[in-house]
Amino acid sequence: MCRFLATFRQRTSSACHSDFISRRAVSMSLPIALIVACSTNATFGGDVQLPAGVKSSQVRVAVGHRWPSLNQQEPIRPNGDGSFRTPAAAHAVSAYLDANGNARLDPHREPSVTCFSRNGRWVCPLTLTRLVAHRVEIGRLVGSNVEFFSDDVSVTGEAYGSDGRPAVDAEFCLTDAETVCATAGGGVFDAENAAAISPCALEPNVGAGVPISVTATIAGNQRERIVLPYPRPLHLALAVEQSEESYVLSGRAELPVTHAVVWIGSADGRKIRWSSEQDPEALSVDDRKVTASIERRVVNSCPDCKVMLQAAHVEEAGERAIISEARVFWQRRPGP
Repeated sequence: MCRFLATFRQRTSSACHSDFISRRAVSMSLPIALIVACSTNATFGGDVQLPAGVKSSQVRVAVGHRWPSLNQQEPIRPNGDGSFRTPAAAHAVSAYLDANGNARLDPHREPSVTCFSRNGRWVCPLTLTRLVAHRVEIGRLVGSNVEFFSDDVSVTGEAYGSDGRPAVDAEFCLTDAETVCATAGGGVFDAENAAAISPCALEPNVGAGVPISVTATIAGNQRERIVLPYPRPLHLALAVEQSEESYVLSGRAELPVTHAVVWIGSADGRKIRWSSEQDPEALSVDDRKVTASIERRVVNSCPDCKVMLQAAHVEEAGERAIISEARVFWQRRPGP
């Protein structure tokens, strides 16, 4: 089942049905986790590029180690010009317009953007209209090989007013197939302004590797054609080694890894017992390589849990973003 706002989705798996590992689990769009403590007082600067009509007092910045997570501490308030500073150890930064004043990033309910690093500073091009092409590969480690059983491509559209509230009558259609549309404001998938069309709507209309063209119509009088590159596969390989004290997961991707996390919990991600956001030193990223070390006692404390390694390559440009993500799970012993 799609869990995105104004979502078109293409599946290259054999059937159009829900995966048992939910796309809702530890989604790229979920709130970013704890503010990472540094061993020094070093910080990095950043800037939120504010849309017209948006004041910096409405904006918050959330930071984490390497991945959006389910737990979020007090966000950073940027200065009047949109500038802010983060701990040097923070590798995941998002900016959002806190429309409901709850000091939390609410996916698909408020404008948000994944910040990126440029010339030693975080850049956060916050916009009120946003399209995201998101590819997710899901697989399991069998022996020494990863067997992928799902490969989805979705297009997510969001539109808001300068107050951060969902825009009225926002519609997103495939430019070359104008009957394939999604309208914001449907109130589904636990998001106030979410909407979705058939999970397989993209497949007969957009070929793999072909740029995705979407026409956005807002309030009935703004038509904008936005072209999204087709997300490339991440193709994450995984190996697990063990010692008396720990399990070491080594992953390698075909694209540079910008975000990564390892967690232990139920397959759908609804119950997470432990994640590397709680223990930043457990996970490291070096270009296309991801390494995670988990103490055996942590893994052994939940023998029926899955160990999931997620990695992603994110290309951000404000009103559009391309996400190539892979999720590979491993279980210490056979089980459901």
